[in-house]
Amino acid sequence: MQRPFVLLLLAVLLLPTGPAAGKEYARTLPVREPLGHAWTDELVHRDVTVREAGVAARTLALTDAAGSAVPIQVEILAGKPQAVQRVRLWWKMTLPPGATVAYRLTYRDDGQPAKQPATGLSLRRQGDRLVLSTGVSEVVLSAPAKPFGEPVSLAKAPAPILGVRPAAGQGPWCGTWRLGGSGTVMAIQAAVEADGPVWARVRLRYVFTDTKQRYEMTVRAVAGEPWFDLQESYDFPSRGRFLCILKDGLQPTEAWWLPWFLGDGSLRPVEAIRREPLAAARPDGLPALLRPVLAHSADAAQACLAVSAGDDGDRTAVGAAMIAPADWDRLYEQVPAVRTAAGALALDFPVQAGRRRWLLLAGPAGRFDTMAALQDLARRTADVPLDRVLAQYVLEWDRDAARPAPHILTTAERLDRLRADLAEGRDTPAARLVMQVLDGEAEGDQALAECLAGRGFGVAAPPIDAVQVLARSYQDALLVPPAYPEQVAAALAWADLASAGRPAGSPGHALLAYTFTDPNYWPGWASGSGTAVPRERAVVTAAAYAAAMMPDHPHAKRWMASVLRRVRADLRRAVPADGGPAVSPTRLVETLRAALPLMRAAQNAGLPAPPAPAAAPAPQPAESPDPFAWPEVTAAMEMLRNLHTPPDPRLGRRVLVPTGDAPPWQVDVGRLFGIAAAGVHPSNPGRAALWMGVYRDYYGDGGSGDLAADVLLGDPALPAAPLAKADWPSQAVPGFGVVFRSRVGTPRETFVTLRCGGTGEGPRGDEMSFTFAGAGAPVAPAWNAPADPRPSQEHMHNRLNFGEDENMDAPGRLLAVRNTPDAAVAVAEARTNHLRRMPRWPEEIGPGATFSRRRLDRPARYRRYVVLVRHPEGSALEDYLVVRDEPASAEPATFNLFVLARRVQQEDRVFRFDGQLGVDAVLFLATPPPESVTLAEWGWPDRGTDAAVPEGFVAGHDRHRQGELQQWVRLRARPGQPFLAVLYPYRKDAEPPQMEALADGGGVRVTLGRESEEVYLASTPGRGVDGEAVIRRGGKTTVLLQKAVPAEQP
Repeated sequence: MQRPFVLLLLAVLLLPTGPAAGKEYARTLPVREPLGHAWTDELVHRDVTVREAGVAARTLALTDAAGSAVPIQVEILAGKPQAVQRVRLWWKMTLPPGATVAYRLTYRDDGQPAKQPATGLSLRRQGDRLVLSTGVSEVVLSAPAKPFGEPVSLAKAPAPILGVRPAAGQGPWCGTWRLGGSGTVMAIQAAVEADGPVWARVRLRYVFTDTKQRYEMTVRAVAGEPWFDLQESYDFPSRGRFLCILKDGLQPTEAWWLPWFLGDGSLRPVEAIRREPLAAARPDGLPALLRPVLAHSADAAQACLAVSAGDDGDRTAVGAAMIAPADWDRLYEQVPAVRTAAGALALDFPVQAGRRRWLLLAGPAGRFDTMAALQDLARRTADVPLDRVLAQYVLEWDRDAARPAPHILTTAERLDRLRADLAEGRDTPAARLVMQVLDGEAEGDQALAECLAGRGFGVAAPPIDAVQVLARSYQDALLVPPAYPEQVAAALAWADLASAGRPAGSPGHALLAYTFTDPNYWPGWASGSGTAVPRERAVVTAAAYAAAMMPDHPHAKRWMASVLRRVRADLRRAVPADGGPAVSPTRLVETLRAALPLMRAAQNAGLPAPPAPAAAPAPQPAESPDPFAWPEVTAAMEMLRNLHTPPDPRLGRRVLVPTGDAPPWQVDVGRLFGIAAAGVHPSNPGRAALWMGVYRDYYGDGGSGDLAADVLLGDPALPAAPLAKADWPSQAVPGFGVVFRSRVGTPRETFVTLRCGGTGEGPRGDEMSFTFAGAGAPVAPAWNAPADPRPSQEHMHNRLNFGEDENMDAPGRLLAVRNTPDAAVAVAEARTNHLRRMPRWPEEIGPGATFSRRRLDRPARYRRYVVLVRHPEGSALEDYLVVRDEPASAEPATFNLFVLARRVQQEDRVFRFDGQLGVDAVLFLATPPPESVTLAEWGWPDRGTDAAVPEGFVAGHDRHRQGELQQWVRLRARPGQPFLAVLYPYRKDAEPPQMEALADGGGVRVTLGRESEEVYLASTPGRGVDGEAVIRRGGKTTVLLQKAVPAEQP
């Protein structure tokens, strides 16, 4: 009768004594492919918030849409391993084009671990080593368990990598590895930062006795991949090296390369990897270089592998691929050299100061045997990994119908107004320019004119294939700048116009914006290249156009801000506020040519400019979000305006002073003033009118021939101020030199520049040279020569040269400047310890030519005085130029002068020039005696009279833009002998003055009719002269400079 009780008691005793069974939770993690690209076996992550309590990390599991378990790695972002709150899940996935793949995440609150499939990734210790395996290949790393007993030299310490095996767990270890250089090592610290099962990371750190010396290597591995991602960072007191010799354990017979260009001298892009037998060293004995950025060289590559012998299916390979240039510091100092020999390949990495990132490749040769396979490794590890696309990129977003296109070149409102004017026949300046092109009355872009008139596109808008970025690597020869981003920028502008009335842009366009703002795409700007460089300009233009096209994108402001920061930094470099070296006028033009359209795009799209970085911790006043309100814009445009000459009869307008490497006439400079005027007009109409005055001076009412610049970026309806009444100051121009003027706006306008300050762009030959226009015509201008031949020799400019046609290559320094009604004076000086021998004529300088320098026993100094002598209204004298050169050197010096004349005739100290433009000139040499004189001609496109202005040329009616002919006077003197010369212009129907030397060549008297005056120039004034620069006129003495410059010799 007691059996039921016994059974009940037994049942109670058998009940579990722990808590109740746990609960499983589940959620769906959808992943959508937005670009129409196939992604295969890519590492991705997803951050997940776990709101349920008591969920341990080990309980998390992931299954794919088919219900198969997916290996995951759990990174805890918040909470504890036993109770996570926020986690990052890592796994590898394949994502078909345009598909949405749903993963199922489960986890429990009872701590029961989930079953994880094996991945092949492992990290195990073997004594003082760590073996890291991806399941495909493995690497062995130095990891001593404790510090060395005594410090050892770096040469005797183990290298960070001790071997690599291209078949995990099979075969011998490959390679001989060495880390060499100065210093002693106390320990090698190995820290495991992640150990799988999807990816692992190990950080190695060498501890040196010198605490300032360091070397670190981070090694990252991903399951199933045939590479190890290495990042090195180091700082050595002297140059060291990390050397890998691939021979033992691999016995390679071939080297496989991923170069950019064929090695046949043509620099044609490659379409396949290059395979070379490892039978001997390269014929020239020189190494090849591996770089993370494209190099236009047949001896440079992004990847190189040593490949074993055997059948294709059995071959293995070990090598390196350079990736992620933004993760390199001092990039070109860190690139490894590759040397080959019979049966061996050596990778020689320099180690001194910097950092780099590269892939150690190891695995079956079939994983690396195509160009696409190697490029895909760079793409998935650094350029555009799927993980970044899913986690950081926004490729689909809610569109704002209230912000219809266009935004790049113009706005919807301005385009609608222009089309209405054209449709209704209104004769506005913009409509007139468009109609002139449509009617064939003016040259211009017919397709753009059709579009602006609302008649559709004259040609189909070019397609934009954004997915090319995913099919190749960033550094593919077909994707690097300038060609690819230039094509994209043009296509974006067309697509923006074609989308008028609705929001423009697509996921592919957003991908391009991310690409062109990624420093890994093209890191040149970050390393100092400005947007004036064509490659940099192409990249920032494409980025800015993509941002402006999609102003409603969540990251559009960020994209545009990155562009505008670059633009503003370049403007600051072009015209530094601290008076430091400015860029050449040509470089300034290129900087503005790149900057202004991008700034207009930002205006059109309503994307604000980022604030300037604060110079001090104190609060700064709020800046306008309009980039045209930047003070750098005004400084740059005003510098450019002030560097314009008086009206040149050959062109009928003012001309940007040609200096350095200026191209002929620079006819498109006026467009910059039109664009800048349109940009600044909303905030400063007065300044806009001034700049429109320059635009109209260039082109009149007919436009420049570029509809995009004239009608879209600019506004031809803006009022223009007359330039004759504008302020044209005589002043020092920081970083450039000085500009002096007189009689502005009259037929006798005079203009002088003295170039001094350096450009930071390398020697241009024009430093310390002057240009001069007088009596209303150019007299001694710098060359309007084309880039080839480029007159980079100093003796080809209006200045001294030392030795035998030798360059100082030294920047000038402005010592003193003063501007008065009677005269303007500037003093500059250059010094050098070397001279560089140059060919006599520009065409003798071939492409890439270099010339040796010689060191001087004593430094050479060159001091120059330039004085523009002015006269009151009614004076018979023209305003003229006085120049004094004071060389201090054991080398002889030669005074060079180029005058725009048909011929020159010498009469002792007087040289008479027959001018080409109704103005003659006379050169009077006060000192030295003209004992060694050479007269020659220089002209382009040839040296014949064909380059001269034609006989019978009528100023104000005729034009001459085909060439230039100048007479060259060379005056040679003994070492240390000063030069004092007067260059006086006068109309052909007038008489020149009489001139005579005073004060042993320290002064000159100029007399015309009843007018007479004296000018004295010398660092050590003569007896009775009260300063270094003095004018005596009409019984009045004006001391321009007194104790303003040192008199001592070097």
